[in-house]
Amino acid sequence: MESNTMKQLVKAGITTVVNDLGASIFNYALSLKLLQVTGSAMGYGTSLIIGPVVGLFVAPWVGNTVDSYQRKHVALIAEGVLILTLIMYFFVFELFHTNILISAIIVVCLNNITARFFTISYLSSTPQIVTSEHIQKLNSIESTAATVSSILAPAIAGFLFGIMDFKWMIVLQIITETLTLILTIATHFDSNPIDKTKKKIQNLNIFKSLNKYPMVLFFLIVTMCLNITSTALVIGMPYVVIHILKYSTTISGNIEGVYSVGALIGGIIITMINLKSTFGFIRSMYWATSTQLLILGLMLFTLPKISITS
Repeated sequence: MESNTMKQLVKAGITTVVNDLGASIFNYALSLKLLQVTGSAMGYGTSLIIGPVVGLFVAPWVGNTVDSYQRKHVALIAEGVLILTLIMYFFVFELFHTNILISAIIVVCLNNITARFFTISYLSSTPQIVTSEHIQKLNSIESTAATVSSILAPAIAGFLFGIMDFKWMIVLQIITETLTLILTIATHFDSNPIDKTKKKIQNLNIFKSLNKYPMVLFFLIVTMCLNITSTALVIGMPYVVIHILKYSTTISGNIEGVYSVGALIGGIIITMINLKSTFGFIRSMYWATSTQLLILGLMLFTLPKISITS
């Protein structure tokens, strides 16, 4: 029994790494390709903008579908559709080279929809993949795998983009998605009925808590504003590094990977310290983040000029 559980944990961990790494490398490489062709930071941010928008519209549909059918079947169908989409994109990529932005938007939309189906159906099946005693361990493995992937993907994508044609980046994701499909087939899912009544009550309590605790609502609004500025930074940084500072895509990828390293270090620190006031700590972090973004913005007005003229 213990041996079977360990196999399930290993397969789930490898599935998360392969899936996240492949998707992240492709998305970053596609963004770099759009930046190269359009010369616009807006082109680079296409996938970052489309992802949340698509997710917002399909979230109710995805949730209902996952709850209505066997989750393993939903995950396998989503992966199959994603692989077919990528194969078609590989063959028609050259045909749409002059309209690469339009074809990229279509592919990103389809990728996000199918990826959301797979991710939600797979992650929500945690109690079906392992026993209740190992759920926390599986969640930890999946979270660590996702973090490691987010650290490695930008650096790998930046390096590969500089040495190979973008079409081979499409092939790379087809390979990683095929491996994900095989690993998902090999992973055992047990049937587990869903208590839909409990889920409805849970969702209802979330909305009630926003009215009951105005401080929570305030932090949500502040977080949304900071996310907007952070997204602007993520979109603008490669444009500054590649087009203004004239550095390589590898350097841009390494800088992108540092973001995730910072997130990993922050997560480790949070787990090690004992917070006396959680809201006080969050408030301090918001002020620190806002100050850092302000300083970075002011520096960008002078540093590019210094680098170019030196």
